[in-house]
Amino acid sequence: MSQTSIADRHILPIFGNKAINKITMTMCQTQVNKWADEYKRFFGIISIANPIFDYAISMELIETNPMRKTLKPKRQKNNTDELEKFYNKEELQEFFEIVKGFDDVEMLTYFRLLAFTGMRKNEISALSWSDIDLKTGQISVKRTLAKGEDNKLIFQTPKTKKSARTITLDQKTIEVLKDWHKYSTKGLLFKNENGEPKSIVHVNNMLNRIWRKYPDFKRITPHGFRHTHCSLLFEAGATIKEVQERLGHENIQTTMDIYAHVTQNAKDEVADKFASYIGF
Repeated sequence: MSQTSIADRHILPIFGNKAINKITMTMCQTQVNKWADEYKRFFGIISIANPIFDYAISMELIETNPMRKTLKPKRQKNNTDELEKFYNKEELQEFFEIVKGFDDVEMLTYFRLLAFTGMRKNEISALSWSDIDLKTGQISVKRTLAKGEDNKLIFQTPKTKKSARTITLDQKTIEVLKDWHKYSTKGLLFKNENGEPKSIVHVNNMLNRIWRKYPDFKRITPHGFRHTHCSLLFEAGATIKEVQERLGHENIQTTMDIYAHVTQNAKDEVADKFASYIGF
């Protein structure tokens, strides 16, 4: 869409019938908030509105640009799309059958942790063997991998108290870790030849290998595996509090949103289950 079209569609209908020296910062802020709610690229509208007011300043019609004084709200994510991008039990099982076909122990271990612990990818990338107790079957989440100055990888403490947590492991995941320990015996679980952490996009690269070989298989992001773990926990009967603590959700509303989505899916299937059982 051209700048003229954007101005005609989004700016002139709001401000076109007002004297420019009567347009206040409050009026602009109200409109910016509306744009942020309605449009993903609302910054583009603001960038076209600003020069209009700047021109008015140069023409001595106004002294300051009210649009430049506005606060730019963070656009609220539409959780509906994100909530759809996860695997159900059957899809997850099929995904791991695909992973096993690559005969890559590192790949299997990484995705096993991603899907069966609900950890964030940067938490997994920061794991050391000292964080894992294979005897008790526990992982201590103490740090996360991040990009520092000049894109250098650095370790950081978790941003919130709830992110620092202890996660229990199922027996199969313990066995997978023991197998990987034969190849990676000390230091970081996942590291390069120099013993340094692999790139933050390492997991994305592994996913791309899978998508290239299986282009028709349902695609989800690394974060989608975390959501998968969360939703399947609810299906398995875990409580909201248990899920919040396991995933390290600081805000319980995040956990509640996923719970509501899972329970709604279950409600939607009730009628079909009944009809299938009755058989006529």
